[in-house]
Amino acid sequence: MDQERGDLFVANDSGDSILVFRTTDGGDMAPTRVLRGPKTGLRNPTGLFVDSKNDELWVSNMGNHSATVYLRTANGDVPPLRTIRSAPAGKLAMAIGNPGAAGYDTKRDEILVPN
Repeated sequence: MDQERGDLFVANDSGDSILVFRTTDGGDMAPTRVLRGPKTGLRNPTGLFVDSKNDELWVSNMGNHSATVYLRTANGDVPPLRTIRSAPAGKLAMAIGNPGAAGYDTKRDEILVPN
């Protein structure tokens, strides 16, 4: 959740997308933004982290063994600012298994994506 902007992010694993709702929404509401498409690099996203300090959204992807980073306000079919993986795109990623979450360690000031 992005408390500063009132956004609730949902990792849509089966839809290869990130859905963004307003925290004030209720009932059967359409998302205000959708991050989805071939340029995004999303593949079965399962974990999200909002980095308000750097204005970024981090996503862990089970389907392509990667972590992708976007502007916090990203919308549509936009490429990530950067992608973390242990092999070139299209190659087997032996060192990153299936990242299932993303988090922030305040003591070490590090973003963590467990394997």
